[in-house]
Amino acid sequence: MLQKKNIIIVHATCLGACSFVRQHAFTVLAECGLAGDFEIVRSREPINDDYILAHTAAVWILRPFLEEHAAIIEHYRRRRGKHKFRIVADYDDLVWDIKGRNMMPPYNPQPVDTVKLGATIEKFAGALDTVIVSTEWLRVCWLMRFGEACKDVQVVWNAVPGYIWGHNRRRVKKLPKRLKVLYGGSICHHAGDDPGDFEPHWLEWLKRDNVEFHIFGTEVPKWLECRNIALHEPVASWVFPSTVREIGADLYIAPLQDNAFNRAKSNLKLLEASALGIPLLGSYWEKYCPYAEAAVRIPANADPDNLTTQLRDPKVYNAVLDAQDAVMEAGGYWMESRPYRDRLLSAILGPLVSIEN
Repeated sequence: MLQKKNIIIVHATCLGACSFVRQHAFTVLAECGLAGDFEIVRSREPINDDYILAHTAAVWILRPFLEEHAAIIEHYRRRRGKHKFRIVADYDDLVWDIKGRNMMPPYNPQPVDTVKLGATIEKFAGALDTVIVSTEWLRVCWLMRFGEACKDVQVVWNAVPGYIWGHNRRRVKKLPKRLKVLYGGSICHHAGDDPGDFEPHWLEWLKRDNVEFHIFGTEVPKWLECRNIALHEPVASWVFPSTVREIGADLYIAPLQDNAFNRAKSNLKLLEASALGIPLLGSYWEKYCPYAEAAVRIPANADPDNLTTQLRDPKVYNAVLDAQDAVMEAGGYWMESRPYRDRLLSAILGPLVSIEN
């Protein structure tokens, strides 16, 4: 027999990318007992069953910004008066301010109309009890744009599931002359003549013969004019960790330009690199930097050769890995960690339900 208010309804439109990171990997753990006595009900369609809704504590909706998402939220807004559950939206991206094109259909085959996206979110923002975001800068961006409609914005950091990634403590004695360099994120937010997200001098470094650059995508964007590119087909998120592990990369890089969209990003690449057991070289700027915790931070105009030369010293390389391991443990960045579980469930459930051990 179900106890009162022990269901969390989870809505995500797909099984990959942010849906995997923010919802699906965690709900698998929740079904194994990580969420205490709470039952997880996944659905792509609005649920109308009175028995389920009567026992629902919260409806957790990932990344709503389309009309179809607005319709789902409106459905639950109408049913909430009778059943008294919470409606929670979750964002890990500045989706209302993308300002670019995505080369990977069907996500954004056309230029993004950020005015339309913002207007769509405004339609349902007032129906939300809480908005969960992955970074402090994203919280600021939400409050600046939609704060009059929903002021309760909770930051819940991203985490990686150890049950899929493993806890790899790689140590090296010597790096190869030709470095295998990985960027595991999407390089497809930009197309055509758009200069992309990477700092220009890092694009020049990636063209060198002693660098083998590994990326994922359906095609190499024009702005990434490197000679030594290994292009990998996109894979399901559930097998992405094993796929990148097989690449055997020496370095993970994220030399991102300083803009609002990149400031809203989480430190996910640092977490992935740490789980892989390789150093991350991530951009660093003074405020709202996703890689502020990285052991190797890339300040503006940093010389890639200088950074990578230092990392060729095994003592330096292994010290970076030790620092990343410490960040993972101290930050609660493993999805199985108690701090992550408690923070996420507290944000979803709010004052309605206490979290059991």
